[in-house]
Amino acid sequence: MVANRSTMPPNHRRVLMIAVAGASMLALAACGATTAASHSTSSPPTTAIPVTTQATTTTTTASTVTTFSPPTAAADTTCPPATGSTKRVVWFTSAPPTCISATSVWDATFNTSLGDIVVQMPAAASFAAVNNFVFLARYQYYNGTFFHRVIPGFVVQGGDPTGTGTGGPHGYPGYSFTGNTPPASCKTKQSQAACYQPGDIALANSTGPSTDASQFFFVLPGGQTTLNTEPNYTIFGHVVSGMNVVDKIGADGSSSGTPTVTVYLLSVTVSRAPTTTTTAAPTATTVAPTTTTQPAAQVLLNQQGSGQSSLPQFTVGSGAREWALGWAYNCSAFGSSGNFIVNVNGFGSAADTTDAGVNELGMSGNSVEYYYDTGTFQLVVNSECNWSLKVTASN
Repeated sequence: MVANRSTMPPNHRRVLMIAVAGASMLALAACGATTAASHSTSSPPTTAIPVTTQATTTTTTASTVTTFSPPTAAADTTCPPATGSTKRVVWFTSAPPTCISATSVWDATFNTSLGDIVVQMPAAASFAAVNNFVFLARYQYYNGTFFHRVIPGFVVQGGDPTGTGTGGPHGYPGYSFTGNTPPASCKTKQSQAACYQPGDIALANSTGPSTDASQFFFVLPGGQTTLNTEPNYTIFGHVVSGMNVVDKIGADGSSSGTPTVTVYLLSVTVSRAPTTTTTAAPTATTVAPTTTTQPAAQVLLNQQGSGQSSLPQFTVGSGAREWALGWAYNCSAFGSSGNFIVNVNGFGSAADTTDAGVNELGMSGNSVEYYYDTGTFQLVVNSECNWSLKVTASN
């Protein structure tokens, strides 16, 4: 009955969302150091991974990928045909020109050796990044590459033809451009729609959004907690299908970033997302009865406290599309990390929600979970720390 945007099992999801300051910040620093194809200064992974992009069968599946042959010169930068280039190009003289409409929405299908991932990319939200990705995908830039950096609970990164994370001696794709980043307020209010969420796809870079290029990463459940503390990476889409494939890739990563299993990106295809058209209803001679609607978002509970507490019951009406439980806790006043546990107890038809809630251990943390049940609920807090909880319902 309970669902979360990450689609991960509740117990696994909550563990990954714990903010462990030392390890998380180390991972974030590594992301900045190894991401931009044209400007990275970090060393390649210590485990040699063959770069195969032509007529060679991989060891992970029976799919065929092609062998990468470094080009001898950069290609002039022109928009590829809408049907895609017949020749693979990985090195360009400059950043791409405008090749798509500023109001278009695109679907990108990542055909991996573990299955397909479909991402939707609205150009209006991150035009330069979406334009760049469509440009490179149509030139077959990503075909036959592999995910070279995988950190469980953080990110799955790809987009470098050399598979090293450095972009090779020519710094493929040969250019960088400036993207746009989430608001700085994500550092303190991560529940905003513009902040990093599991399933987002963003551009990796070396020193900031002005060094965006070809490398990208998927945000794994738990990774948003660290990324939102330093929102320096351009979000340009979100997974709409195949998040289970992203999770499988993430499970075969390591703390160093070197994947334990090589997962190939066999191809990326892009197409305009289908538009929906509505047919106007015939003019009626009767007047529809007046109806009242609830606000788009309604605050059902807003409590602060410390220690154990049973909070007032609240009711989510049948007209609600979803409701969100946001929380923050801080144990610094107690001098050590502590448990932060919130049980969501349901009553009547919502009684099967009793296994939902929050279970974290740390010095501090904050996040949000989404639920789709209706009925009457009560939050029971068990914590040694200072905490705040807020419940909102959306119609």
